[in-house]
Amino acid sequence: MKSLVCGLAMLLLASTLDAGAPVFQGVPGSRVADEWGGKPATNGDTDAPMYLDPYLAPVPIIKRFHPGLEPRWRAALGRPDTETRCAAAQAITKARRLGMPGLEDMAGDLAAFVETRGREPLVPMAAARALIALDARGSAAALLRRNKEDGLVMILLTDPALARWDHQPARAVWMGRLDSETDWSARISAIEALGAVRHEAAADALLALATDPQAVPPLRLAAAAALAEIASEGLESTARRLAGGSTVDRLAAAALLGRHDGEDAVALLLELAADAEPTVAGGALRRLLAIDPLLIEPMGSALLSNPDAEVRRLAVEGVLAQKTPAAIALLGPRLNDVNPRIRRAVRRRLVEQDREPALTEPIREAAMTMLEGGAWRGLEPEALAETIRRHWRGREQAAMLLGAVDHKPAADCLVDLLSYPRVEVRTVAAAALRRLAIPRTLAPMLAYAQRAADWQAEAGRGPQSDEPEEAWDRSPNGKWLIRRRPDVPDVARGIPRRRDLDDQMAQIMQAFGLMTYGPAEPLMRRHVPKHCGHGSEARGAAVWALGKLHLDEPDTKLAAQLAERLADINPLDPEKMEVRRMSAVTIGFMRAEDELDTLEVWYERQKLSVDIHGATRWSIMRMTGRDLPQREATLQEATDFFLGPIDKLEKDEYLLAEPME
Repeated sequence: MKSLVCGLAMLLLASTLDAGAPVFQGVPGSRVADEWGGKPATNGDTDAPMYLDPYLAPVPIIKRFHPGLEPRWRAALGRPDTETRCAAAQAITKARRLGMPGLEDMAGDLAAFVETRGREPLVPMAAARALIALDARGSAAALLRRNKEDGLVMILLTDPALARWDHQPARAVWMGRLDSETDWSARISAIEALGAVRHEAAADALLALATDPQAVPPLRLAAAAALAEIASEGLESTARRLAGGSTVDRLAAAALLGRHDGEDAVALLLELAADAEPTVAGGALRRLLAIDPLLIEPMGSALLSNPDAEVRRLAVEGVLAQKTPAAIALLGPRLNDVNPRIRRAVRRRLVEQDREPALTEPIREAAMTMLEGGAWRGLEPEALAETIRRHWRGREQAAMLLGAVDHKPAADCLVDLLSYPRVEVRTVAAAALRRLAIPRTLAPMLAYAQRAADWQAEAGRGPQSDEPEEAWDRSPNGKWLIRRRPDVPDVARGIPRRRDLDDQMAQIMQAFGLMTYGPAEPLMRRHVPKHCGHGSEARGAAVWALGKLHLDEPDTKLAAQLAERLADINPLDPEKMEVRRMSAVTIGFMRAEDELDTLEVWYERQKLSVDIHGATRWSIMRMTGRDLPQREATLQEATDFFLGPIDKLEKDEYLLAEPME
């Protein structure tokens, strides 16, 4: 029995690979650029121009399948032993989720196992899962029969598929399960299926269950939600009656109104949205937002201060829809929300709304209030720790917002924040200054960057060191403060590890490059050598920035140094990919023809690397005017299958994955 239970559990937890997710190659920073389609981020998110100029489009990886897999699995299904049959069915399920074409023809073989009667449920279970993956609607009748006979595991597996296919005979089975004494999980599955197909004949039974105080809460709430799918009007009086009851009653009341939009329903939803129980308020708010976000305007302020994050998130959506200066005033403090999902959503939406003339000034005032709030310089450790704890999130989001909307008056404050005792704020302050591109900020940025680079590169203490320079600790009165080593310079305030400054330094280097700031060149060159004590992202940015400074003006010594970085694949200590990529790009920026042979070599040697192959291709074309072919998609054989063939075929003999919905 124990082995049987384990087998059933393994079937339920079988591979659920996300076949629809694109697979690309590239270093982390380039993947950020890919998310934006090779364009700069416009909502304040931190981007990196060095991965956009030039933009090296990702190379998709397309799965290919050996055509010999299907006949092997078909033969395995004909074997007498349970293990072989289950393994074949599971392989079919996995292959279909990866996009293997032509598996629909196996539906008949799999359906035969679903029809098989016997004491061993593993094979029918595996076959049913495969049929569902194949979207074999013709097997619905067979799946329904097993649904009625094989218990809870088969019910939970097949109910969603039968509902998705709207298999009419299943409705009677689900109706019969509503009032049965079966496991309440099976009853909930039936309730959800009836709601999904909007079976009107189930309305009375669902209403009785939703209002039954003796029923378990999950059953009541599932019944209320399913009934809301069936009836879009007429449940107001029932919901009103439940709204004065227990928490479960009030949750059911909100669920019953899930598709109602009449005046009575709206009035009750507004009452429920003010409920002290967050789950009740959240359910009502979701429906109100679907009807009209402006409905919550009178209660927006209270909802934005709700201790529950989900209620605040929903309130933010409603207040954002108001698009008034008063609404912006309410939203400003949410830039400092403790929930990252909320504060990021507020910032991104405010960047969008900044384009509306009536909202531009209020948005920027609110952001400046956040950016400047809470003086932090000159404070004692305990007071410093407290002000950082209270204000750093708002400063971070405000800096991102003001940089995105190009608000020049924020520049001085952003320069000051370059040494703020939270690395998150430092990094976005540098990114915002890069976006603002104000020449007078370059000198103080360089002064800071030189101090930071000196601290990072101290002998024997590289950026990969995990030894803390300072740490957060509790004072005798129980509050947090920073305890620091006495020899740590001010530039290191609040930064536990030297490598934590890597992203900020990368942003500063890119700013210098974009504004072709010549005085920063010595600092950039310090970042080129391999073991210079700086992080790979900052080094890559410095190399890229050197290319901007020497655009179309070859520097023979620098080009030779970069060619050495590009070619460094020492197996025991290879150069970082970011540095190799940007070295190839900068050789192209400079048109350093003396290093053309090096580019040609690595263009041919690393055709599987989008970073090296793509960067060398771009530079060669820029320097020579030749049109080199774009790298085609990578065909990657899907292996690790049960009974997978070992023989290799010609490229055009493989089956290519189909796009999955």
